[in-house]
Amino acid sequence: MFLGLAAMTACSPAEQSVEQVAEQEPATEMRISGNISGISTDGEFMVSLSSAGLGGTDELATVPIVDGEVDLSFIPGETEVAWISAQNADGDYVGKGFIVLEPGTFTIEQGGASERLKVRGSGPLNNELFYSWRQEAGYKKLSDEYERAVEGLNALPEGEERGSYYTSTFEPAYKEFKAYEGDVMAAFALDDSKPLLARMATMNGGLRGGEALARLDELEEILGESEVVDRYRARMDAHKQMANIARNFGVGETAVDFTLPTLDGEQLSLSEVLAENEFVLLEFWAVWCAPCRAEIPHMKRAYAEYSDKGFEIVSVSLDNNREDWEILSEEENIPWFNTSDLMAYSSPVIQQYGVLGIPKNYLVNSDFEIVAMDLRQELLDEALAERLGSH
Repeated sequence: MFLGLAAMTACSPAEQSVEQVAEQEPATEMRISGNISGISTDGEFMVSLSSAGLGGTDELATVPIVDGEVDLSFIPGETEVAWISAQNADGDYVGKGFIVLEPGTFTIEQGGASERLKVRGSGPLNNELFYSWRQEAGYKKLSDEYERAVEGLNALPEGEERGSYYTSTFEPAYKEFKAYEGDVMAAFALDDSKPLLARMATMNGGLRGGEALARLDELEEILGESEVVDRYRARMDAHKQMANIARNFGVGETAVDFTLPTLDGEQLSLSEVLAENEFVLLEFWAVWCAPCRAEIPHMKRAYAEYSDKGFEIVSVSLDNNREDWEILSEEENIPWFNTSDLMAYSSPVIQQYGVLGIPKNYLVNSDFEIVAMDLRQELLDEALAERLGSH
């Protein structure tokens, strides 16, 4: 799928190797600047680190976006991968990406329809891990196809056509694009000649699960202990615990009751909804989750057909920003119960159910028994028709 590590990581004449930088007087400051007016003229630009908890981030540095211009300088600390993101004045995320924290001067390249942000500059590690290989023809082809798929999806109105386009066009383009990136990160992760790059790539999806932890143990013998790796291990421990919990929520198991605030501010419990309905679809989602939102039109049709036959939906959002949750929920015009404590992966409800990925759902009957799960598209129709019949 890609041309090989040596070809992909070749630096242009304007870029410096790790060895060349090491021979110079060491810098300490990191500067990120550029114009992103194509996606936002105001708001904030942020650099954040993944926290020890699942799905959490810790803000490292922030600067206002002024007339589309970003100019941020800070001392980066330990070398690791960080998130870069832009929010407009309404607090909506309009661009995201990755950067390696290292001294140097970097220029932002704003994303397209997929809202990706990229940076390049004098930092050799960032250029090698996140920039140089993206100039290869094979990657650019997949990237362009993915961008067109995003544009096509965004152009379609809510309805069956949008769901069909997502399945037939967007999802295949996304998977192929992400597979290419995954193969690149895996190659970096297994490259013994560049242990620091290998460590960052391993923690950025190059390897997963036990394989990733074993590789980090190997690299620790070369690079020494690191607080960055300690945070990653803590996240993996939390992930393992959540996965163990999730195993208790298969078909035939008992759902856990909970009470959460609705978008209107009322307190809603699963038990009170089940007391009035024969079946409840418990749907875990978030407004930032494109696959989740792609399911909504189909769920609306199912809801319209079965909501008067003993069927209800309770959505549980993994959002942590009320304004985003409110605005985009209203944009989707969700007709069923829409709940959240705005604690994302820290929510007790999310942890009780062991939710690791979304969209995720469970069909629960009035006896609190889980009778089906992961009902997407036609699977939801079939499950409801079997239990409630059809008009």
